[in-house]
Amino acid sequence: TAFNGNFSSQFNFNKGWSAEAGGWYNSKNLESSAILSYPMGMFSIGAGKKLWKDKGSIRVNLRDPFYLLSFKGETDLSKGIAKIYSRWDNRRGIITFTYRFGKTAEQQQRHRNSAANEEKNRVSTGNNQ
Repeated sequence: TAFNGNFSSQFNFNKGWSAEAGGWYNSKNLESSAILSYPMGMFSIGAGKKLWKDKGSIRVNLRDPFYLLSFKGETDLSKGIAKIYSRWDNRRGIITFTYRFGKTAEQQQRHRNSAANEEKNRVSTGNNQ
């Protein structure tokens, strides 16, 4: 019996600030019917800030900041037991800048509402004639 899980949470704060946390976990399980792998997991954290009336944003994300991700396992071969330990540097720091060109969602909604009202006025004017 084995299980794995994922989680992802996002938090919004005042003045355009946000944060996120996510990760995954795999329990002890049998890989490829030959290797017994031990539990492993990883998590990441991040923060962001909206800029320029929500047209821009900057985000910082840290992946595996505490260097937790590694693979440990063993296999029972006919001539002995092989133990496996593998660690790689999976840590990453990512900075993302986003700028939205064009109209904002609010401006697009106002345009749709205005167009709908114009259509209603045109139809109602046509019925009165």
